[in-house]
Amino acid sequence: MLGYFRSSAVPFLAAAFLGVVAGPFSTYLIREDVRLRGQPPYIVLVLVLFAVAFALWLLYRGRPVTSRAARLVLAGAGLLWLSNMAASLVHGDPFNHTVWLMPIFLVMLTIKCPSWIDLRSALVALAYLLAAMLTTAYVVEALGVMDPLYLPEGITEFQQSQYWLPLDGLPGIDGRWTGPLGHNTRAGLAAAFIFVIGIARWAPRSIPLIAIGAFFLLATSVRASYLSALAGVGIVLLFSQRGHMSRIPVWVRWLVILALTVLVGIGFALTGAGLTGRDTTIWPAFADLIPDSPFIGIGASGIQEAGGTVAISGDAHNLFLDQLVRYGAIGLLVLVFFGAIVAITSFRAANKGFTLPAAVLTVYVIASQTDIQNDWLSFSYQSLIVITGSLLAAQWLDSRPRVNETASKP
Repeated sequence: MLGYFRSSAVPFLAAAFLGVVAGPFSTYLIREDVRLRGQPPYIVLVLVLFAVAFALWLLYRGRPVTSRAARLVLAGAGLLWLSNMAASLVHGDPFNHTVWLMPIFLVMLTIKCPSWIDLRSALVALAYLLAAMLTTAYVVEALGVMDPLYLPEGITEFQQSQYWLPLDGLPGIDGRWTGPLGHNTRAGLAAAFIFVIGIARWAPRSIPLIAIGAFFLLATSVRASYLSALAGVGIVLLFSQRGHMSRIPVWVRWLVILALTVLVGIGFALTGAGLTGRDTTIWPAFADLIPDSPFIGIGASGIQEAGGTVAISGDAHNLFLDQLVRYGAIGLLVLVFFGAIVAITSFRAANKGFTLPAAVLTVYVIASQTDIQNDWLSFSYQSLIVITGSLLAAQWLDSRPRVNETASKP
């Protein structure tokens, strides 16, 4: 057993991933204002499990990162965190101390960089952790053990009149299932990740992921999650070179993707919710704040002080607009720089037939155009899934020359 901990990075990665899933889930399970040494259970749980991950990392006999692409991914993630952190300190924004875990984690990955096989296993493990969280929340609500999270009066009726709700009326589901993360869009994104990772990892053992992801995509009925899952599957279909997929002409794959896109577009057109006020109220209100501080943004504190629609929304419901308003043009440029690194790395791997990293990145980017679930400052599963996926692509690309060279030797 000790030998496994020394040779594999999966234990320390899985412990860190468990923290960013179990932490938010504890807020769903413990709804009273409980404090442990002045901290909510969420913070304590993340810190404790990160300490476990660090101890397991000390046991792991990994090697420093050697891949140029992997260095760029880790450096880009570190620069993005540093840029956002500096702006937050200037603005005097409040934050909890889990924010310091991100740079520590990036340094850990730099000193002992996991192999692509370990990173792939850890990414699949994260999908199973998310699946377990969603399934547990649904089961306890369906059995009446816990009540669904509170929704404002009239929201369910609005959802039932404006959205396609295929699972409405099932035990534990009334309208769109809210899930354990505070909002149905958050549960929907988790479901999209689960579903696409299962599809990209296609194997008999991935069937539970595909089934659970599909169920919660339907239960949450979030159109951005549908679209992001469809886009992720499209990436797998378009770039896959495995088995029978390699025999399908590229034009046929494009035709299937186009047909799916048209069907989803028709489905969206038949609903009356539109962009739910984003294009008419939320986005314009945030855009009006850009001139107030165009270079370093107004920070989280400035968003709250703005009042009205901005304060109520909390974020701009668009990844790039929110980054611009919150952290300014400097923050946006760093985000675009990091995004370019992970996109180039992930799609280089996809172009050679390894589609998992690009599919995961696609899910995140598509969903983030209408909803923000991480600010690249906090130690969250959304940030880690993108970083892990792009690092996986970099390590996989780095392994190919050695694999080909070994295979060519007599």
